[in-house]
Amino acid sequence: MLNNREIVIVFFTLLIVIILLLLRNSRPLVIRVIKAVFSIKLITVFTLAICYIILSIILLSHLGFWNKDLFTASAIWCFFSGLPLITKILKSEDIVKFFKSIILEHFRILAFVEFIIGVYTFSLGYELLLAIFGSTVLTIKLFSEKDPKYIKVTKLMNRLLITLGIILTTSVLKKIYTDSTTLFNIQNLKQILLPLILTILFSPFIYLTRIYSKYEDSYFVFKRFIKDKQQLQYSFFMAMIHFRCDTKVLERWRIHWLREQPNDKNSILKSINDLKELIKKEMSAPLELPPNEGWYPYTAKDFLSNQGLKTRYYENHTNDNEWFAISDYKLVNSNSVLQNTVTYTVFGDANTVKRLELGLMIRDLTERAQSIKTFCSDVSTLYALSLNQSINEQPLLKIMNNSEFSIKMNELHTVTFTSEPLVSPGFYSKFVIEIV
Repeated sequence: MLNNREIVIVFFTLLIVIILLLLRNSRPLVIRVIKAVFSIKLITVFTLAICYIILSIILLSHLGFWNKDLFTASAIWCFFSGLPLITKILKSEDIVKFFKSIILEHFRILAFVEFIIGVYTFSLGYELLLAIFGSTVLTIKLFSEKDPKYIKVTKLMNRLLITLGIILTTSVLKKIYTDSTTLFNIQNLKQILLPLILTILFSPFIYLTRIYSKYEDSYFVFKRFIKDKQQLQYSFFMAMIHFRCDTKVLERWRIHWLREQPNDKNSILKSINDLKELIKKEMSAPLELPPNEGWYPYTAKDFLSNQGLKTRYYENHTNDNEWFAISDYKLVNSNSVLQNTVTYTVFGDANTVKRLELGLMIRDLTERAQSIKTFCSDVSTLYALSLNQSINEQPLLKIMNNSEFSIKMNELHTVTFTSEPLVSPGFYSKFVIEIV
């Protein structure tokens, strides 16, 4: 049975959907979303998920935990928490962090406070007024935040929301004082624990869904390039045998496969074994290389990981003798359109890195000074970690002034800084440390 607050939430949700369908501009988007949700593939996955959840509830019922009074809470968890986890896990890159976050989510103090406020509801009329007032204030706040000239409006809306929160909290505390049995009972304890227990029980299903999805993606990629059916089946079978549940390595091998495109069973096995050897090498203890040879790849590529410049895999990406690893872009200004970014790349061969490169792309000239300052901080860190000494002030001043230089540090290393203009306003600067 829905309480008054849940009835209002359902009412407004349906009202918003109906309004969006009636509006001519938003109607196509809503219809596309509905079609996507009700596609055969998603319907199959969601149907299996709901069946799995029902089996989990039957298990909890046999154990004496679940009863019919938990039906509403179970349905709300299923459609607003459980099923969305399927799409979230498919987007997640780090599976361990994902499961840790969804479990810890249930231990937030805020989640407990939300539950308490949800226990003590008002009459339907008051709940309706609260929903209208709260949604109006939030909408005004969201629009006013986009323009600094409406800062006073934003502050006023924040005060109204705080006031509303204080009123609700005071009302709930008063009800707890006068009627504590409504909150402190076994049924409410079950309601608090139910989302956590259902999430834990649902975890194997979403994990297996992720594995299935990754293998399905790989299968369709192979199918596009492998015309021989037996070779396609063999590639896919070998992937399942060697990588099993490790979808990260599967995706990595898929990239290897696209680059090498092995055309027989021996070359397919060689491709898999080469990747496994490379991963084994990455996980081994760092090697101390003679200074004249360069840097150990799996140490050098992580020189700036604490600076927000974590590189991807160090590999032979182009089927020639050059190996490299490159970081994602690090944003160093506040402009989301004209972005100033820093990247870190290491170049070398299979066993050593010969060249360390920091790149700075300046597109927003209004934040040039701050972006260069951040770049200089990264330069100082890279210099210290790669050469075991601190950089002096002169090269940093030249970088700040965008003045090119090339310095032979010793018999082994050269440090260079270059800068070139972009076609559009801005410039690209490059700081390089390499073996002579």
